[in-house]
Amino acid sequence: GLNPFISCQDEYSLLVRGIERDLVPAMQAYGLGLLPYFPLASGLLTGKYKPDAAPAEGTRASRNDRRMMQTEWRKESLQMAQDVVAHAKQKGVTPGQFATAWVLANPAVTGAIVGARRPGQLADVAAAARLALAATDLEILAAEPV
Repeated sequence: GLNPFISCQDEYSLLVRGIERDLVPAMQAYGLGLLPYFPLASGLLTGKYKPDAAPAEGTRASRNDRRMMQTEWRKESLQMAQDVVAHAKQKGVTPGQFATAWVLANPAVTGAIVGARRPGQLADVAAAARLALAATDLEILAAEPV
């Protein structure tokens, strides 16, 4: 007599994709939606962090956010972020818009939980909901490590 679950809330981004193997197929089989958090990988996918450079003052990474330093702050992740920056530039959008649109393009995703410190950041990410990605946009980054 209990109401069934209707969605899952898990971390999902171009950098954190482990749920694609088992959870997403199971969710789709049972008709569940996904409300992912950290679609920008704690800001890494905005391009504000550069490989081999110290994080700018005032950023999450500059405060040595323990979770971020243990998960997203890897050489491969910083390089992936630069790939996102380059691809977003070719499309004429911001890296944050592209990374968020990529998450929203997954058919299992019903919305994304994003965080913003300033109104401009929220407006930038909100524009991703109107951004249509081509199949080639999704494939370009599909081969990256999970």
